[in-house]
Amino acid sequence: MNTTQGMKRFFRLYIVLIGCVIAAAPAWGQAMFRHPQPGDVYKEYYRAMIGYAEWRVIDPNAPSATAQTYLPNAVLEFDMPNLDLAHAVRAEAVIDEWGGHAGTTGKAIRFNGNDWLLLPNLQTTPTNPVNYLHQANPTVDIPLSHLVSGANYLEGTNAGQAGPYDFGWGQWGMNGIVVRVYYSGIDHPTGQITSPSTGSSFDDNPTVTATASGNAGISKVDFIAYYDGLDTDGDGVFQDWHYNYHRNLTEYGEALKGHVGTATSSPYTAVWDTKMVPDQASGSVKLLARIRDNNGVWYVTPQITNLSLSRSSRSVKLYVPGDVPERFSVWAGRPYKSCTLSIPGGTKLNVATNATVFFSTFNGIDGGIHPGEQHYTKINGYELPWYGDDHFYSWDGVTMPPTALQVGSNLVEIYSTSTKTGFDVNWPGLQMVIEFGEAPVPIQLSSFTARAISSTQVQLDWTTLSETKNYGFEIEKSTTSAGPYTKIDGAFINGQGTTIVPHTYSYTDGAAVPGAWYYRLRQIDLDGHVTFSDPQQVAVLTSVAAGDVPTQIMLAQNYPNPFNPSTVIRYGLPAGAHVTLTVVNALGQQVATLVNGEIGPGYHEVRFNAGNLAAGVYFYRMTAGTFVQTNKLLLVR
Repeated sequence: MNTTQGMKRFFRLYIVLIGCVIAAAPAWGQAMFRHPQPGDVYKEYYRAMIGYAEWRVIDPNAPSATAQTYLPNAVLEFDMPNLDLAHAVRAEAVIDEWGGHAGTTGKAIRFNGNDWLLLPNLQTTPTNPVNYLHQANPTVDIPLSHLVSGANYLEGTNAGQAGPYDFGWGQWGMNGIVVRVYYSGIDHPTGQITSPSTGSSFDDNPTVTATASGNAGISKVDFIAYYDGLDTDGDGVFQDWHYNYHRNLTEYGEALKGHVGTATSSPYTAVWDTKMVPDQASGSVKLLARIRDNNGVWYVTPQITNLSLSRSSRSVKLYVPGDVPERFSVWAGRPYKSCTLSIPGGTKLNVATNATVFFSTFNGIDGGIHPGEQHYTKINGYELPWYGDDHFYSWDGVTMPPTALQVGSNLVEIYSTSTKTGFDVNWPGLQMVIEFGEAPVPIQLSSFTARAISSTQVQLDWTTLSETKNYGFEIEKSTTSAGPYTKIDGAFINGQGTTIVPHTYSYTDGAAVPGAWYYRLRQIDLDGHVTFSDPQQVAVLTSVAAGDVPTQIMLAQNYPNPFNPSTVIRYGLPAGAHVTLTVVNALGQQVATLVNGEIGPGYHEVRFNAGNLAAGVYFYRMTAGTFVQTNKLLLVR
């Protein structure tokens, strides 16, 4: 888990003592889903919970009469044969956790009647994590004294619901569990990855090879990769070791999923299917293997680091929404929810060959919906095929035509009038992978703004989400969007080479004159190839001195943008006019009126305070006589 992300998040944990001791919560910043490290030696024990009676975990003190009919919670036998506690050094449990009802707090497990062990919460949500629906793999330490060799008895609990979604039924689901017991001083297999080698590059679908040996023989080798990609384990961390323990409705055991691949015989090789792996920053990919012998003992190999996925003929990008709502679920009582997915300016959707939307859901198929009741998922009005499973977790990839997408804000809507359950979309919301039929784009530009800082100076600011072999930027300007554009002498800003870390740039044009201007970036890569940003309209007010009057009506881009919680919108009138300036959300619903009246000639500005609005994409629209213009602004939290 990215601890910087975690430290930025805020939550309250509500705990009710349930007649026994509850162990301390994990330290803040500790990863929710933890991974074995190179050199670790351990055994794993698995159990899947089959049927509602086994996996459903309800607040023992739930006020809801309906919830009480499902109590008491199950006490489950969990067999750990030949558990060698004499050589064990520590133990941990990975839970296949359905997050359950929004607002459920104090989720915990215990073994053999010992102290309750609190499960860590999500650490990547913008608000209280217990209010976000999820299917995750929280990891909790188990004191060795809580375990015995042979039959163990496992149970779960929670401290009930709290907050705005409390309806008296605290509930979560334990779909399965994996217990790892780590050892020192026991016989174990060994080995290492031999291909690819540290510092090397590979194209799509590389073959990964390892050597493995052990006194007890080798049972299997699992290959696992670290990269920036689809979050399948559900913790909201995208740059991570990629695998998960989530079983679906038709699976009756817990097993490693979502990894590179598995080999069960020598030579130990696996082909890594990278079709849905996004483009990676140079040197950012890592690989390791875990090797199991015929006694069930695992060994984690050294990492292979500084690897580069170097594509020659296509590009793959991952996009995720930034405004996923709490309790992202719909049914007859609350039939509509939405979020927005932003595709940065400069993205060449015209060369996109495929778009796949991935969903982690509970009851995604809307099981129990009655005839005449409605259900849909739409993106920009395009209705997706149904997906998901009946009252259980499902991970699904749904294809859609790239032509239904647009650069900028894309509206995602879920809707259900089911009077039964409806359906839930789990954190971190939908994830979209777009494949492009050409090599990776040099940069992903997320914002580009301009503002007058004096009567002769214009400050340009832009942010890149990622860069590939970026040598730098030249800046050009024109009086019309179609050009011709003129290079600004001396205007060159060094790029960052290849990176997936956002970077912000700034340049001041010190030779501006009053009028409307259009600026664009001329990006140059390390091979000398030149790419122009899409024309960005930047209506620049280059003079703000008292008494100045523009020669035409102008509406400037708000500054700052993105913003939190306020921003300034500036406009100019050559003559007096009736002006309306309004702000609408992505659904077209008006959320603010900033100007509505007669305004005199000159330059004007108004401050928009969005302190009471949710993060997301908004639009401001100005009308003055026959002049109408709409610009986009982005509110972040």
